[in-house]
Amino acid sequence: MLSLQSLPIAASLHGWLSEMDWYRDMLDAGWFQSVKPYWIRYHLEWVAAGLLVLILLFLIYKLTGAARASARRGSADSRTARRLADETAHAYLAQGEKRLAAQAFVEAGDLDAGLQIYEELEAWAAAADLCERMDDCDKAVDYYKRARDIGGATRVLIEAGRIDEAAAICCADGRAVDGAKLFEQAGRAEEAARLFAEAGLFAKAARLMSESGQPRAAAEHLLQLIASAHAGFTEDEVDQLREGAATLNKMGRVQESAEMLKAAGEFEGAALRFRKSGDIQQAVACFERSGKLRRALEICQNPEKRLQLLREMEKRGQPVSREEMSAALLDAGYTDEATSQLESSGDVEMAVRANLASGRLHDAADLLAKDGQHLRAAETLDEAGDPRAAREEYLLAGEPLLAAQAAARAGMHFEAGRELLELGETLEAVGALQQVDEAHTDYRHAASLLGVAFASLNDRPMALRMHDRACGDLRVGRDNLELFYNRARFLDESDDPAERRLAREIYGQILEVHYTYKDVKRRHDRLAQDAGEGL
Repeated sequence: MLSLQSLPIAASLHGWLSEMDWYRDMLDAGWFQSVKPYWIRYHLEWVAAGLLVLILLFLIYKLTGAARASARRGSADSRTARRLADETAHAYLAQGEKRLAAQAFVEAGDLDAGLQIYEELEAWAAAADLCERMDDCDKAVDYYKRARDIGGATRVLIEAGRIDEAAAICCADGRAVDGAKLFEQAGRAEEAARLFAEAGLFAKAARLMSESGQPRAAAEHLLQLIASAHAGFTEDEVDQLREGAATLNKMGRVQESAEMLKAAGEFEGAALRFRKSGDIQQAVACFERSGKLRRALEICQNPEKRLQLLREMEKRGQPVSREEMSAALLDAGYTDEATSQLESSGDVEMAVRANLASGRLHDAADLLAKDGQHLRAAETLDEAGDPRAAREEYLLAGEPLLAAQAAARAGMHFEAGRELLELGETLEAVGALQQVDEAHTDYRHAASLLGVAFASLNDRPMALRMHDRACGDLRVGRDNLELFYNRARFLDESDDPAERRLAREIYGQILEVHYTYKDVKRRHDRLAQDAGEGL
């Protein structure tokens, strides 16, 4: 038999009643003490719980009955409302009020009819909203796009979980950043980074790749950041650049790693990597920016830059030797400043060495000549390929043979031959004189000297031929006395009386022009006496 205690709801109410303070207070109240023995003996608390169950069931019955009645009334009202809305919609259509008609159709629950009218009216926003209610995502997106409501279109796609399409719409609308954020929120780092990079947010793209465990991809985005001529970097970006530089260095991309360190302000580290990659110009610049001027100087190859570095070192109080500064001045083309600096200090030798080291041989020779070191000056000029200037210095140094040989190297064949002949270097003299061109103004003099040279070599036929060529059809004059004098001397030394007679005639012709010329008078008189003629 079913008892009250076996009902779960009655047991629950009994437990609830026992826990209530007012119930406990009632049991302890004075007015209740006369009733309490009966209450306990007959378990009247369960009777109370049963009464509460009956009351609760009665209330539930009443409430559900009211709800059913309300639902019946509501259903009737709804059908009535829809019928009225449908009638209203057709009335609006008859009056040409299509928008109102569409709204009425929607209220009547005829969503397709309402959508058709919105489409005819090109009321795309209303059509999109209606398609959302109809759970037609594709049409809703299409109508939002037609209404130029990109936000609405992306929202619908996001709610449908179609992130790629939402991002594509953002990008097509020039809102790549919004598309990137969509991918980022979806946890798709690569797609997000790509769109951030397209939008020029390279640091953001790099950070995403780094956080997703792709340091190489992060480094590539950081290279894009540097290439974008970024005005300045935040601390976070600088940290990223350092990490990217380390990654690129491990990959063997030293040059790019150096560029990244440079962008991060790590100039000394950048300089070392630029040097390793062979980019000396960049290495010098980075060493300079890091304050390591001496290290920059050690690898710098540009003369002007070396001089600039040395002067900056002097400004900063760093040690710079006089030789170092002078050599830099010379290399940079500031010869006068370098030499005057060395000369003012009395260090001519250092000035010469500095000029020689920089290949400025003429300047070195000038310094040696001014210091009286003519032989070294001449040798330096010879080394510089300037034998004509070397000849003058050899003469000043008291080296006539070297001077004559320098003249020959300079193409001064007549002067060289004449001087070599005077020095007794007959064969060398012949070699030089024979190179004198017939068009040369001293050609006849050269031929005459060749006659003298061949005579000293005991080649009388050649000597006679040269003397004849020298005098040719000339008549004795003050401008050619030496030619005839040399010819006469050659004939004078002959054993042939005819040649000696001709020599006496030439001496006579010379005396007619220049009575005191050399020893002509003595020679003439001797030949006359030998011939048995009076003076």
